[in-house]
Amino acid sequence: TADVTASAVFTQLKKVEFKVGEEVVKTVYVRPGAALSAEQLPEEPDMGGYSFSGWYNGDQFFDTDENTVSADMTLYANLVRRPSLIIAGGDEDVVFTGKPDDVRSEPSSYWQPKKEGWTFYGYYADEDYQTPFGWPYVFGTEDKTVYAKFIEGEWAIVKDAAGFKAAASAS
Repeated sequence: TADVTASAVFTQLKKVEFKVGEEVVKTVYVRPGAALSAEQLPEEPDMGGYSFSGWYNGDQFFDTDENTVSADMTLYANLVRRPSLIIAGGDEDVVFTGKPDDVRSEPSSYWQPKKEGWTFYGYYADEDYQTPFGWPYVFGTEDKTVYAKFIEGEWAIVKDAAGFKAAASAS
């Protein structure tokens, strides 16, 4: 009989926890120096009013496509509040949400605020209707309120010569 020598190499896997707030949503184990695969990542968290903007190790962004795991770690979901553009003044407020730097053009007539028995006149940056609101709007990090001005009754609002001609021919 021959002597057989066997040897084994053991690699201690590294533990990676993914947390949303203080809740652990997934735990995986990887070889040291390995990157995380798409299958190892948890689903992106869906928190009302917030957008997911990546995983962080402390205050450092962890690029799951490029960074590797060299030690046990906890990655935290970075959630960014989605700011709102609120259009006040109608029977109900109209609210659009976005991410910082998203651009919103002037709402179509479908999304314009409505007020029973009144005609929508325009958007204003102030409650006194002194400063017209400029479109497009670029979302920041805070909510923004825009004020819808109405005039009582049913009116055809024209803003140029072509609109005047169309309104005049319709009457």
